Amino acid sequence: MAEAIPGVPWCAVVRADNPGPMTLDGTNTYLIRTDEGTVVIDPGPLLPAHVDAVTDTDPPGTSASADSGLQVSSSIHNHTGTCTSTG
Repeated sequence: MAEAIPGVPWCAVVRADNPGPMTLDGTNTYLIRTDEGTVVIDPGPLLPAHVDAVTDTDPPGTSASADSGLQVSSSIHNHTGTCTSTG
């Protein structure tokens, strides 16, 4: 489920259900609205519910057909596992 970030209407965050010592409450995936579409930052682990939540979430003012990019901040699996499903 996506959460709005107060004061940042062009961004949504989806938290993966992978709590642990390194991820705390879970890996955060950010969806950023740009003029060209949506950029996904840290698509997250390859968990079916997380993949569905990320692919079903659009920041206000965008649509799923307007995806324009994928960025990762780390090469560890909890940030990149979903790359093959969303990219």
